[in-house]
Amino acid sequence: MVGSSEAVLIAADQLCVGYAVPPFFHELPLVADEEEAADRLADLAAELAPGGTPDEQLAVALSLVPTVDELLVAGGVYAGFCLFEMEDGRQSTATLTVTLEYTESGPVAPLKRVVEIESGLREAFPEADVERLHLPCGPAVAKIEGNTSPLPDELAGLGVDGQLERGVIQVYLPLPNQTEVLCFELTTPSMQEWEQYSKILAAVVQSVDWGYPGGKPATTDGAPEPEPAAGPEPEPAAAVPVGVPAAQPLPIPAQAPPRGSHAEAVRNDFG
Repeated sequence: MVGSSEAVLIAADQLCVGYAVPPFFHELPLVADEEEAADRLADLAAELAPGGTPDEQLAVALSLVPTVDELLVAGGVYAGFCLFEMEDGRQSTATLTVTLEYTESGPVAPLKRVVEIESGLREAFPEADVERLHLPCGPAVAKIEGNTSPLPDELAGLGVDGQLERGVIQVYLPLPNQTEVLCFELTTPSMQEWEQYSKILAAVVQSVDWGYPGGKPATTDGAPEPEPAAGPEPEPAAAVPVGVPAAQPLPIPAQAPPRGSHAEAVRNDFG
């Protein structure tokens, strides 16, 4: 599946992590700079509501601000959503997020981390389907579950009864010899398209690759490969760092700093 590319730079030892996101996902601006976030939210609102009035587009942008702020605090490095009009007139949607989670223990091999994560998930979520995965980039753990929640207040106020059912897939991918774990999460209330959305997330996590600046791919234990012996200039390695030129690597601080709300900047952007 061809998609846009995202890149993350783990500052500790310059490990670059990349993955491909399908182009039909609308990306949310997970950036700390309020003016940049406001500009990008304004562009996104215009894209989502091209025929809307300025006030309607402002409402769309402001509705996305809490999600942006929440994900920034949670260590989010990517967030996007897709929206489709189905043949029967329904709207189908899903959200995709990628967060960088910090573990309390020191750097360990990915397989050992996977065993720890799998054990913890099985204990904490006995009703969920927890599976170990073998991705091209290394071992991972998936947690698949459905949950229900009360309908939003605006629907409850209209006399609509019932619960909102959602399907959630989380894939935990330990970074090689790091303390961080990447968590890919796909959530959808459109359970009729559950199988299709599951395949989308599978394609995203299977596209994950990592390496080091300068063309050094990571070995299975996460260390850069040794320098080759002197000789003819080698051909460029296929597994180069995945910091794609079109997307600048995102520096990840040692700890995710708290973020302020972008709502005021969005209002200013719309005048």
